[in-house]
Amino acid sequence: MKGTRASVFDSLFSYLRRLDKPILILVTALSACGMAAISSAVIADSSKSRCIPMQLIGIIGGFIIMFIVARIDYEFICKFYIPIAIISSALLLVTAIFADSQGGNYNWLTFGSVNIQTSEFTKTAFIVSISTHISRIEDKLNKPVHVLLLGVHFLLYFIPILLQHDLGSAIIYAVIFIFILYSAGLKYRYFIVAAVAVIAAAPVIWQYLRVDQKKRIIYGFQPELDPLNYGYQPIISKRALGSGQMYGLGFGNGIQTQNALLPANHTDFVFAIIGEEFGFIGCIIVLALIVALVVFILLNVNNIKSTCGKLICVGVAGIIIAQTLVNIGMVLGLAPVIGVTLPFVSYGGSSVMSLFFAIGMVQSVRQKELTDNSLRFGGKSRRINPVNINFSNISKNREKNNT
Repeated sequence: MKGTRASVFDSLFSYLRRLDKPILILVTALSACGMAAISSAVIADSSKSRCIPMQLIGIIGGFIIMFIVARIDYEFICKFYIPIAIISSALLLVTAIFADSQGGNYNWLTFGSVNIQTSEFTKTAFIVSISTHISRIEDKLNKPVHVLLLGVHFLLYFIPILLQHDLGSAIIYAVIFIFILYSAGLKYRYFIVAAVAVIAAAPVIWQYLRVDQKKRIIYGFQPELDPLNYGYQPIISKRALGSGQMYGLGFGNGIQTQNALLPANHTDFVFAIIGEEFGFIGCIIVLALIVALVVFILLNVNNIKSTCGKLICVGVAGIIIAQTLVNIGMVLGLAPVIGVTLPFVSYGGSSVMSLFFAIGMVQSVRQKELTDNSLRFGGKSRRINPVNINFSNISKNREKNNT
């Protein structure tokens, strides 16, 4: 019995040692920053009091999900990429059909008092399925038929999200897709053709958008033209950021925050709270943590042999980069207000847990490359010697593919 117990603990400690600890520290720090900002929002509005325990549940649940996913062999998950794509697409479509409208969007499924945004969880499913798809056709990636099939794969996710009227998620999925294709070595001519097609289709897409979405886009770039309605949030958020100056007004002392002048300050505009109460220094710390997280995720690519593993890491980094740029763009009045959260910082159980799920996949890839001791469902464990692959190989492969 003692021998078995010792073996279990040895296996557990070995597993924990192989985790990417800088990534664990960074996601913990970002989550702590988010909890501080959300706690400040609760002070001003008691109706948000449940946000603190709900966010804590999301973070704790996220860590549990991450540790479980990290323990599973990602290649085992990738074997089911076709069912994953079909089920994810069906889930998004069901959401578009049966979800109740929230702010004009149909992207939340309600189960009692719990709301789940399915498009958040299917981001990782999309990364896994599209990365596996590309790895299966790696040498034929630039053949038109395979590019077309990849486009169909993308549309399985993209069209249901458009039916949900969720413009923010649609943009994030598109950016992830571009990141992965670029990293895989797709030739530039396909990007040029796609860009021309999008520009040509822009008038049709514009007609499809609702009136409020059009106004959000127009006044998102020029909020001063509609200061009391669609431009209100960007104007107030910029005022909050500016009032914080270098060191901030202090926790619980923000003028815009504590007077509840900024709607959605604990979700989409949480960065405004950080700027107002913790100042420029607080903003820089949060941005530095996000940049460091992206860097450490991409550094894993150096030691990954499989194309699928590399693209999963690139895709997860793409989520964080895209959401950060769009979210901060909304706060600064440089992007339309389209409901995109700041990774690990904004309030939202679906957002937080889905991001931890994505980080779990990155950890799983790392586990696999360090030693094949991941959960194989009956498979034998074998030692794998890490291979140093220079990150610049991605650029070299692109140059080779484009010649």
